[in-house]
Order: sequence, then structure tokens, then C-alpha cells
Amino acid sequence: MEKSEQINELAGALTKAQGQMKGAAKSAENPYFKSKYADLSSCWDAIREPFSANGLSVVQLTEQSPDMVVVETILMHSSGQWIAGKLSMKPVKTDPQSIGSCLTYARRYGLCAITGIAPEDDDGNHASGKDKASDKISEKQIAEIQSLIDAKSVDVKKFLAYMKCESIESIATSSFNVAVASLKAAKGKS
Repeated sequence: MEKSEQINELAGALTKAQGQMKGAAKSAENPYFKSKYADLSSCWDAIREPFSANGLSVVQLTEQSPDMVVVETILMHSSGQWIAGKLSMKPVKTDPQSIGSCLTYARRYGLCAITGIAPEDDDGNHASGKDKASDKISEKQIAEIQSLIDAKSVDVKKFLAYMKCESIESIATSSFNVAVASLKAAKGKS
């Protein structure tokens, strides 16, 4: 991860935008699993208006790599502050369709990670070798989240409502980074 020297304006705007965001609609069909998932377009739709209203934008760039698809996602604020992260994925094959599919996956995952979108991802189950998402955060991750809640004096009920969870223990592994980032940006109880 890289970032501008200061991110206070960006963090404030992102907090407001995330409060206005709705979940990404599961509008795409995965015929292999006979399920629906939130595709890249749905993820962009979930952030477009809240980000525009709060001076935020996202740019995704690709880099050349011999065996990997590399996507850099940059979250920017109108103040000039920014934060960026890279995601590398290996395509199943090296034909254009596989590379394009891998690029779309990387763009979707990078966008969701940097903006806080946490759609359930039915189509990623095959790629990870899982047919069901049975992953909950570890005891160590629970302790890290609890430590951040205590250090920031965060209202646990509001945090769990934001995460759409009944308890810290029920947070999915795929949502752990979003939970940590939101807690680090939190101002605590007023």
C-alpha cells in the first residue's frame, strides 16, 4: 500500500461516502454454481453517487508482469490526497479470455477492498476451492478487532451494524480488512 503524506481529508470523505453506500447488487448469474453475484459493474454502481458527492474517485491501472495480472487501484480525494494498493492474480490460462477474466476479477476485488464494498462473492468459491463460504475470522483477528475497538472507544453496536454482523466472531475473513480499516479511521464515541 502507498498513500499521500496526509489522508485526513480522504478518510473523512470516505467515511461519509461509506455511510451513503448501499451493497453491490447481485445481478450477474454464475451458471456453474447456479447463483448470483455482484459483478464489477454492480460494484461501481454502489459507489458512483456517494463518491461523486464526497469528492472521491477511483482509478485502476494495469502493470505488465510475465505470469500475473497486476491491477493498481488508486482512491483519490479532491484535496489531492490518495491511497493505492496493488493486487496480483495468476490467470488459469494465458489466452486473451482468461487474462481478461482475471483482470476483471482483480479490478473487482481491488475496488471492493479499497472502497469498503463487501458483496458476497458466490463466483469466487470455485477459484478458492470452496463450495460454501464457511470462513470466519480467527481468534487472533478477533483480538485485533477488539483491541482497536477498545483503543478507539468505538461503539460496538454501531460497528457491528456497519459490518452487518451480529458479533465480532461472525465477521467473515473476506471482511476482516474492511473492519480493521474502518476501525482505524474511526473517531470513537462522541
